[in-house]
Amino acid sequence: MSMQKVSDKMLADTGTMPAWDGSALTGISTGNVATHASSAYKNANQSFTHNAWTKISFEIENYDVANNYDTSTNEFTVPSGADGKYLVTANIQFQSVDTRIYDCAIYINGYKKKWNTHAAGVTNYGHGVPVSDVVDLSAGDTVCIYGRGYNIGQTITIYGGSGHYRNWFSVTRLT
Repeated sequence: MSMQKVSDKMLADTGTMPAWDGSALTGISTGNVATHASSAYKNANQSFTHNAWTKISFEIENYDVANNYDTSTNEFTVPSGADGKYLVTANIQFQSVDTRIYDCAIYINGYKKKWNTHAAGVTNYGHGVPVSDVVDLSAGDTVCIYGRGYNIGQTITIYGGSGHYRNWFSVTRLT
């Protein structure tokens, strides 16, 4: 039996998992774990104008445990009875031409909550900008990701396609 199967069986049967030193990790909940979790990525390139905060589309779901992510609005919505702390993570990879500054932001209910900026020094290279935060969310709250790039007179492009590791957005309920 593989270590993964042994660990899964121990967790299900006893609520414990083996630690690296051979002892048991205890107090691990087997219920209510990630009951609200989703992850999505970009399927196609997305372009927008210079210095404009633009909602990023993540069209393909990796998983959506409770159907909280809507690919038509590119938003995660907290359902009734699921108030709590959520981990929100995202990365967007910009295609660089002459752009030097890129932003990736978490928006909650239409307002910018947290963002990260990347100042690039190399052209013709993709620049990834990650952002993450643990946030308190309540029923009906929506979460989405926005991007922005600075390049006067140029179109800003975010990569898409089969390289789903470049652009992703995930939300997981922690408590």
